[in-house]
Amino acid sequence: MVLIIDDDVNIQEMLLDILEDEEIEARAAGPQEALAALSRLKPEVVLLDVTMPGLDGYEILRQMRQTAQLRDTFVLMVTGKGEVSDIQAGLETGADDYLRKPFHTEELIARVRRGLQKAS
Repeated sequence: MVLIIDDDVNIQEMLLDILEDEEIEARAAGPQEALAALSRLKPEVVLLDVTMPGLDGYEILRQMRQTAQLRDTFVLMVTGKGEVSDIQAGLETGADDYLRKPFHTEELIARVRRGLQKAS
């Protein structure tokens, strides 16, 4: 199962539609509900935005990596922040992969499938 964490409902819906078309089970959550959703759903893959109000993606990722049941969850950061320093920060914080918006649907699907394979 894939959990999408993004504050933009339109992005959530777009990602849900893409994954549903590929018959990949997915759910969505905003940043305020992210940690509760992570603990409750225990996803195999998380698609995580960086820039969100309250907890940003880096902080959510830090907390995930400090939580035993979430430590090994495959995290793909999907964000508009695409500078080399942003990618470096995401990977150094513990992301497994990083994808800049706008992205190609096929690339997203390939990266999600890779994450699901690693999780199984």
